[in-house]
Amino acid sequence: NRAYTELKDQERCIPIYVLEDLSLSRPKRVGRISDYRMTDFIFMFFTFCLIGWLWECGQHIVFDHELVNRGTMYGPWIPIYGFGGTIIVFLLDRFKKNKVKVFVSGIALCAVLEYATSFILDFMFDSSYWDYKSEFLNINGRICFAGLLAFGIGGMAAIYIVAPAISNFIERFSKRSQIIVSAVLCAAFFADFIFCMIFGFNTGAGVGGKL
Repeated sequence: NRAYTELKDQERCIPIYVLEDLSLSRPKRVGRISDYRMTDFIFMFFTFCLIGWLWECGQHIVFDHELVNRGTMYGPWIPIYGFGGTIIVFLLDRFKKNKVKVFVSGIALCAVLEYATSFILDFMFDSSYWDYKSEFLNINGRICFAGLLAFGIGGMAAIYIVAPAISNFIERFSKRSQIIVSAVLCAAFFADFIFCMIFGFNTGAGVGGKL
């Protein structure tokens, strides 16, 4: 009986381990500034470029009833939208728990980017692709309140909707496929840029002008 009692006591001392619930959330990449990969940002850049191009061309169709390539380049992309959206995601995604901070910071970033881009186009190429002089609260016709408000809303959409959707979509494909498509897009973009540097940027109907 004594031996039986000691055996039962030993069994009680054996710990029982319970497997914790597995986490299905996307793990953070330790030591990196962003959870997104380089290919994610490349696809984001071209997605935002295309969204901007469609937005600008769509507005021209609605108000002027004609289809015009509204971009500075010749392909279906407007770089300022691509850079703006990608920079917002890269710099502000870490603060996405604070929506007010994301919104205000997005407006500030877009204000700097849009003003600087307008100034460079005007100073270096003697042309402009937008003029806000007739808009409420504008600065030298380069930025305005309504435009920045729209960019702030767009920045939030980029962080909370577009960027995660792009990342989740391209994860369906192999890394090799992602790299190949990224390389092709970048090659086409830089070929367009070189063409613009040699023959001049797009200044067709409804594009360009002087502030």
